[in-house]
Amino acid sequence: MFDEYKPIFVRWLDHSAFDSNNWHEMSSTMSDITPFEVVTLGYLLKEEEDYIIVASTITSNENTLGEFCILKACIKERRDLV
Repeated sequence: MFDEYKPIFVRWLDHSAFDSNNWHEMSSTMSDITPFEVVTLGYLLKEEEDYIIVASTITSNENTLGEFCILKACIKERRDLV
């Protein structure tokens, strides 16, 4: 069961937003909001043409925890760990 999901390292850019309902000056918004870099270690559950799905934990009864759907366009580095 566990052998079918390969461990993977993914370094990728994530989207960001202001977490506020207040008004912001546009110049501040354009300089303060930028994508941020993320590192994910987990198991590759699925791969499609434009995205992958990675889970941090898999159980023997096929439950998962910590799932991420990552767009391939956002991936800066990807390595198989085995």
